[in-house]
Amino acid sequence: MSIGSVTQADPLGHPALETLVVDDHERNRNLLRALLAQLGCQVSLAATGAAAVRLACRKPYHLIIMDWRMPGLNGDQAASRIRRQGASQGAYLARWSTDPPLPGCAELYDAQLPKPVTCAALALLVSRARHQAS
Repeated sequence: MSIGSVTQADPLGHPALETLVVDDHERNRNLLRALLAQLGCQVSLAATGAAAVRLACRKPYHLIIMDWRMPGLNGDQAASRIRRQGASQGAYLARWSTDPPLPGCAELYDAQLPKPVTCAALALLVSRARHQAS
């Protein structure tokens, strides 16, 4: 299920970074949406792995932040599908979790974003995604 988007101008004048945040907890999605908007991202939200795959197949995202533990299609399964198909195959994909990466995750993700998230870690992630997109 898609839950909407928000945009705010980048403080340095960069074009908006199309970003998809995927987490089954509304509070986590809203937190990242607020922080990413301040970093100049246009943020779309998804509450499930299946919704993320649908959105990522239709629209090219520069950055996808994927929760790992979700009911149904988990983050790794959704990331694998996104990497194989659709408009966002080349997205900078970050695994967002309290858990350490499992074997085999290296080829799915470009980065690991720890929970709880820090502003510094998120800013670095956006910077790397912006560099890859340019």
